[in-house]
Amino acid sequence: MRGSEGSKLLTSMTGYGRAQTKLPRGTVVVEMKSVNHRYVEVVPRFPREFFALEDEARKLILDRVSRGRIEVYLFVSDGVLVRDRSVYVDEPLLESAISLLKRVSTDAHVDFEPPSTGDLLSIPGLFVVSDSAPSIEEVTEVVMDTARKSLDQLCFMREAEGRSLLQHLQERLADLHQLSETMCDVAYHSVSRYREKLMKKLKQVVKDNDLDANRIAFEVAMVAERTSIEEELHRFASHVAQFEDLLLSSTNVVGRRLDFLLQEINREVNTMGAKCDDLPMVEAVLSAKHILEQMREQVQNVE
Repeated sequence: MRGSEGSKLLTSMTGYGRAQTKLPRGTVVVEMKSVNHRYVEVVPRFPREFFALEDEARKLILDRVSRGRIEVYLFVSDGVLVRDRSVYVDEPLLESAISLLKRVSTDAHVDFEPPSTGDLLSIPGLFVVSDSAPSIEEVTEVVMDTARKSLDQLCFMREAEGRSLLQHLQERLADLHQLSETMCDVAYHSVSRYREKLMKKLKQVVKDNDLDANRIAFEVAMVAERTSIEEELHRFASHVAQFEDLLLSSTNVVGRRLDFLLQEINREVNTMGAKCDDLPMVEAVLSAKHILEQMREQVQNVE
C-alpha cells in the first residue's frame, strides 16, 4: 500500500458545525448540517429579518464545499433587535418655563405657584423619548462572522470523517490486493484441474485406457479459452490501482469517480465468477463482492 504523504485527504459529505456569538441583548447562533448529495446544495433557513443574508451565506459555503446538502440555521434572540427606549427631561426648557412663570407672576403681582405634573406634561417637547438599537449593519457583521466559525467547524468534522473513510478504504484495498493474488493462482491452476476432471470422465466412458491425447488436448484448449479470465484480472488490477491513486490524489473531490471505479471492479468480478466456476474462485468472488459492497457504502459519503 502506497503512503499518503503529501496527498490531500478525503473529505466526507457528512458533518455538523455550530457557533454562537453573545451580544449585550442576546445571542446569535448559526448551525450547519451536511448530508450526502449527488451535487452541492445549500439550504439557508434564516428568520424573515435576515432573508437578505441568505445569498451571502450560500456563497460563503460554496467557496469551501463541493458536494453535499448543507442546511444552515440562524437563530437570533428576540432582544438583539429590540429598541432601547428611554425618556428624559429637556432641563434647559424646564428652567426657561419656570423662569417665565415666575416673571409673569411678579409682573402680575400674584403669588408664584409651582406648576403641577399635568402642567409640565402640557409643555411641548419637555419630555423627550429616545430610541436606540444596533444597526442592521452591525448585526449583519455578527451573523456572517458567526456563520464563518460554524463553517469552520463543519469543514473540520467533514475532514475528520474523511480521514476515517480513507483508513477504512485502504484496509479494504489491501484485502482486494490479496484476493487478486488468490484469483490469479486459481486461474493458473484451473486448466490443469479441468484436465484431470476430463480424464476421469473419459475413463468412465471408454474402457480402453489408450485415449487420444490430441483430442484431450483440444478439449482442454477449448475450455481454457472459454474460461480464461486473464483479461478480467488485468482490468481488475488496473481499476484497483486507479482507485488507490484517487485516494491519494491532490484533490479531495473524488467521490463520484471512486463510485464509478467500484462499479467497474464489480463488473470484472462478476465476469470472472461466471467464466471460472471452480470452488476456490467462487469463494474468492463472493469475498470480493462483499468487500466491494462495504467500500461502496463508504464511498457514498465521500465528497
